[in-house]
Amino acid sequence: MVAGTAGARIGRAFNVDFARNLDNALIGRFWGAYQLGVYSRAYHMLLTPMQQINSPLIAVAIPALSRLADSPDRYRAAYVKILEKIAMITMPGVAFMIATSNWLVLFLLGPQWRESGRIFMLLGVAAIIQPVSRTALWLFTTQGRSRKIFKWGVLSAVIAVLSILGGLRWGAIGVAASYAVTDLCISTPLLFWYVGRRGPVRQSDIYRTIAPAAGASVCSLIVLFVSRPWLEMFQHLSIRLIIAFAMTVAVSLLVFAALPAGRLAMRSSKEMLKLLVKRERESVV
Repeated sequence: MVAGTAGARIGRAFNVDFARNLDNALIGRFWGAYQLGVYSRAYHMLLTPMQQINSPLIAVAIPALSRLADSPDRYRAAYVKILEKIAMITMPGVAFMIATSNWLVLFLLGPQWRESGRIFMLLGVAAIIQPVSRTALWLFTTQGRSRKIFKWGVLSAVIAVLSILGGLRWGAIGVAASYAVTDLCISTPLLFWYVGRRGPVRQSDIYRTIAPAAGASVCSLIVLFVSRPWLEMFQHLSIRLIIAFAMTVAVSLLVFAALPAGRLAMRSSKEMLKLLVKRERESVV
């Protein structure tokens, strides 16, 4: 377990500390401080909620999965349940952020950072799958596959660097677009295939589990983009965002309710919520 954790940290170091900082360095070097500032604002605005979701989940999920490593069926069931809940919450949530990106930037950062809106939207394309794809790294860690996670860290860093270089000629927008497309269409499918080659969780398990949330996200995006002219009739950004968020929740719930797998996921979430409330009450008493 210690070796697996060390391997995970080293792999992430290649991917995050090197590749993710290269975009800032190159944009600043070739396009100047303004474009770097616009890009960095959008990146950190999107990264912060992702980190707040991911960090506590790691602290809970990795020990739980490690204890089930010798029981493949229970391990798979536990991972799928965790993945299901993460996808249900984060994927429609990021879809909302993509569709309202310019409004969110204006509301949170102000008009001086207006140009960050397009970059925020493009990075959101990658972010819509990243909370899900990061859980795949837990499988390496909890199955003692430290060499695999190290190799993946190097490979994913190379892919990220190539995507950054490929988009650099078009500035911050180009880097964001190239990275988003590469991460969604190349890195993530490759990771799911790589992690699913061994162990109790196959790539088909991952795709099947996130399918309802992906459908809800796509439907939410369509509804929100179609509704933007109507939403723009409201002068206050806060009102637009509240209505757009409510629409995202409503559309997502309708999609989940329409799909058998979605209904099961909603029922499971309801039972889990009841259990958490019960435990909270017992702890208070």
